[in-house]
Amino acid sequence: MRLVQGLARASARRHARHARLKRDAHFLRAGLWITANPKMARHWRHGQPPPQLRRAKGIRSRPGLLRTLASLTWIRSNGTHTIFLPNAYKADTVLIDPAATSVLRVLHSGPVRQASIESRIRLSRHLDTPAFQVLDDGRLIREEFVRGEDFAALPSRARIDAFKTLLAGYTSLCAHEGRGSAGHLFDTAMIASEEIALPQELTAFIVAQTTTLRPDIARWPLVPSHKDMSAENLIVCDGRPVLVDLEWVACAAFCYDPLWLIVREAATAHRRDLLEALLDGRLDTELQALWTAAGLRLPDNKVAVLVPVILCSAYDAATSAGVTEPTRFRRYLQRWLGSVQPRY
Repeated sequence: MRLVQGLARASARRHARHARLKRDAHFLRAGLWITANPKMARHWRHGQPPPQLRRAKGIRSRPGLLRTLASLTWIRSNGTHTIFLPNAYKADTVLIDPAATSVLRVLHSGPVRQASIESRIRLSRHLDTPAFQVLDDGRLIREEFVRGEDFAALPSRARIDAFKTLLAGYTSLCAHEGRGSAGHLFDTAMIASEEIALPQELTAFIVAQTTTLRPDIARWPLVPSHKDMSAENLIVCDGRPVLVDLEWVACAAFCYDPLWLIVREAATAHRRDLLEALLDGRLDTELQALWTAAGLRLPDNKVAVLVPVILCSAYDAATSAGVTEPTRFRRYLQRWLGSVQPRY
């Protein structure tokens, strides 16, 4: 019975992937498509994903002959894109034409908001991002496919150098685009954390780290932010980091993106080189410039500046349509706070 149910679920997922592929068929190159990997479909002849894409999406280059044959589907089209990436959280898809170095985002979930476009334009004035064009009344976004070195694959010294360059970009962003206050974002996440059953020592840690910082947080300016910063979303070209995959761009605290990258690398990739550089002072010069641009003094306690970022990230990740799921919120907080304070 379990085998039959498992086969039925696998068949349903396969049919769903094929349906999504057929929906965007007019953008795709005609011919046989391989859909064996749930994270990607590709044209059998022209759609070999670049190495940076395979690493970022966890794509297996050789799924096996039988699985490949069973996944084949025929596409009739006059399109040019040879790689199809379904969004795991929305109905949207990303189509790539490596030959033309082109990326097309198809927004089935709804047209891109004007506020998002404006935030992306403001962000691109100070940080390297792919050139983009909004088409079809906001339902399509065409952008360049960025080639370079994957930030995740760089040695630690090169990663820290690239991160310092990233901080310089956020310093310029804060100096020219910073406005308003991120205090309400922290207050919302803090109140939500007080309403769930966190371990007592974890609650005490949050309070101890944020009490003296709270007056400053009210003065943290908002800036256009990537909001999904990760090593996979940073491509390094000639030593300069380029932000890619900007579908979640929105305003956040001036330090949110770079500090969240530090936490995310320590928590999910188990690479603590950026965190160690933060704690041992190797990033002090760049961080002091960023805090000065915000009109603030950099706190001596570097762990304290990570805690508000973790609170806001955990709250955002656990909240959908205005409803926060307590178990997820608690799990994220324990995991991410534990990555910067190992005793938890």
